[in-house]
Amino acid sequence: MKNNDFNWDLNQIYQSIHDPRIDQEIEMIEKKWREFGSKYKALSEKLKTDKDLLKESLVEYTKLVEEVGLGNDQIFYLTLKNSIDLENAEIRARINKIREQIVRIHSQFVEFFILEIGKVPDELQKIILSDVNFKDYHTLLRRIWRTSKYNLSEAEERMFYIVSKTSSDNWADMGSTLRSTVNRLVLTDEGRKRLTLSEMSKYADSKNEKVRKSIFFGAKKINKELRQAAEFELNSILEFKRNIEDLRGIDDPEFYRLSSDDIEKEIVNTLIQAVEENFQISQRYYKLKAKVLGSKKLKPWNLNVDLDKLDHRFVDVDQKFPFERTVEIVGRTLKSLDDVFYEIFIDAISEHRLDAFPKRGKRGGAFCANSSKKTKSFILMNTTESILDVMTLAHECGHMIHNELGKTVLEIYYSNSLTTAEVSSIFFEDFAFRNAFFETEKESYAMFARRMAKIQDEIASVFLQISGYKFERQIHSIAKQKGYISAKEMDEIMLSELKGVYGDITDLKSRSDRWITWPHLRRPFYVYSYASGLLISKVLQSIVHENLSNLEKVKHFMKLSNSLSPKEIFEQIGLDISKKAFWEIGISEIKRELEEMEIMWDKIS
Repeated sequence: MKNNDFNWDLNQIYQSIHDPRIDQEIEMIEKKWREFGSKYKALSEKLKTDKDLLKESLVEYTKLVEEVGLGNDQIFYLTLKNSIDLENAEIRARINKIREQIVRIHSQFVEFFILEIGKVPDELQKIILSDVNFKDYHTLLRRIWRTSKYNLSEAEERMFYIVSKTSSDNWADMGSTLRSTVNRLVLTDEGRKRLTLSEMSKYADSKNEKVRKSIFFGAKKINKELRQAAEFELNSILEFKRNIEDLRGIDDPEFYRLSSDDIEKEIVNTLIQAVEENFQISQRYYKLKAKVLGSKKLKPWNLNVDLDKLDHRFVDVDQKFPFERTVEIVGRTLKSLDDVFYEIFIDAISEHRLDAFPKRGKRGGAFCANSSKKTKSFILMNTTESILDVMTLAHECGHMIHNELGKTVLEIYYSNSLTTAEVSSIFFEDFAFRNAFFETEKESYAMFARRMAKIQDEIASVFLQISGYKFERQIHSIAKQKGYISAKEMDEIMLSELKGVYGDITDLKSRSDRWITWPHLRRPFYVYSYASGLLISKVLQSIVHENLSNLEKVKHFMKLSNSLSPKEIFEQIGLDISKKAFWEIGISEIKRELEEMEIMWDKIS
């Protein structure tokens, strides 16, 4: 295989960003939705009381979403083009123009329909939700009616949509911009440089402790400079959210996030309780890490740095890992599980839907994207030609396989709840991680370091993110009660929550300003999904390890896409996510991995 084998061929979607098909399709989208909007606006009063008309409108709505769409495919192509050519302003301009058209179409001809359905009387709602003639639409209608009593008028909803950008989104964008532009002079591996926070991250795990320490205190200085702005930023986001909820009559700040994820708050509370009761696992991990390094405490700048950067004993002497080997291991992993998984993977490679090598103008990181049942998934990554590529590629393949298997549902359900979005990706990543070490010495220092790094990532996804969710609950409560929450109060809350994750293994006061640079706190109550995704994946892995035939249950979960609530989906495969015992199975898997590391260290040390 050559590098050119791992470049996207986007011509299979459109020939260029100016392909006339794009504008023709947008015109068709507007025409069809305008006709739909005009028809049902004229019948809006009858729509709320006439079951037959409601059924007719839902059939037509579903057909339009399936056959015409709402511009997602066109934006999908342009976004992919932008991802490999970030310096091209013409692509960004094209995206903005098409997006403006799509937003206008949605607000004028689609949004009213959802609002009108929300006005169906409660008694008729109950009748419809028990009517088998509406079974294809029960999930859609239940989701609409769960929040509809808090809807405002069409004009008010449109106004809130517009002002949300200036009253909330722009604050978050400002904070993000400041964090990516303010800089400090720090020591790097190449000498002293002025770096922003994002640029410093490259050196945070340097093998040189002087560099790590300089980066840590450089970041602290930037945080101090951004502190007041971050205080105003978060308070503005909280205040706007609170004002909107007050106008709607919503008391619970978590309501809209959890409603959009179609998950009950009781389930999230159970997840949080299960994690809280097991914080000692996280603390135990960091104690083992300190023990391995011959210390009782971990310095703040070493806390989350991988062992191979902290101690030469853990460096892998065979660090080169050609990308062809990554492809072979991931392919072998998928084939060992199911031929269908392997075929989806091979098709993506042969159809040039994997862009793997870094190049100028290409976006960093990795993602898997698609937009509808008509499109295929495209994977972007930036290979480092290290063993980490195996986990990255397998992770994104998990998303792709979930996307492909989910194409059995109606287009209106073709997506994933935030609660389950990362389940498949982590599932395949973990299987590939095991296969990546199949040919290596099992109890070497390098193996120990890699497995410790994997556990550290899992602890961050579960224990750290739940501490972040609890932090959010407290700042929302205080801000609502007092009208404003100070930076000092946020420091104190963050310090209290991080205590559960790290115990007394490090100087936590130096990390109390973590909220200043935690981007997901600007998307309220989002972070629980990292914990739910990882723990659900661990449960699915455990049942497959018990019996490979249980893989059919995993496939069934993926095929359901977003057609049911997460609770209903897992009930279909015999799992109850409302029970604490369910989440404890996933947590026990992390504990088991940690115990294996404790035993391995006793052997190799």
